[in-house]
Amino acid sequence: MSPRLRVLVFVVFLILLAIPVVYVAVTWSPENPLRFRAVLVEGSTAPVGWRNLEIYVENVSPAPIHLLEYTVGTSYTYSIPLGYKPRGPFDSTHSQARFIPAGGEVRTWHFIREADLKEENGRYWMQYACYTSTKMRGLKVLGWVHAHSPQWLRGYFPTQHLYYDSVPMSVPSRE
Repeated sequence: MSPRLRVLVFVVFLILLAIPVVYVAVTWSPENPLRFRAVLVEGSTAPVGWRNLEIYVENVSPAPIHLLEYTVGTSYTYSIPLGYKPRGPFDSTHSQARFIPAGGEVRTWHFIREADLKEENGRYWMQYACYTSTKMRGLKVLGWVHAHSPQWLRGYFPTQHLYYDSVPMSVPSRE
């Protein structure tokens, strides 16, 4: 094999290896992947003194996201568990996670006290925890390797955490 052909094969191999590495680097943990907006639901079945918010969650990252938990940032709100299904089945791969495709949007619900709507003037912070599909796959592989490795080696495996963030969200005030 000539030296030029060796270099060409090596360069093609490096390019083919770089494609998945770049994909994992971009989709492992994107910065601020979700946006939230809320709409008051009129005529809802919320308990007396509470309002039902319909929350639209938009994924602005290049990676699919699994939303595990969220809460509105006031001390008087009650978060509905993500397993709550008032209007049909959730599309999820994890029993408590909402799957949001890259560039996609899903709808969820949240109860909030009517008094809080007046006190906060429609400005809230949404706290949430999520992970990407790429990170989920990587953690599954890491978990399998950890479970099948010798006991003395298990302490050397890194621990991964969920992505936690807070983003502003406005809620339209009740007229």
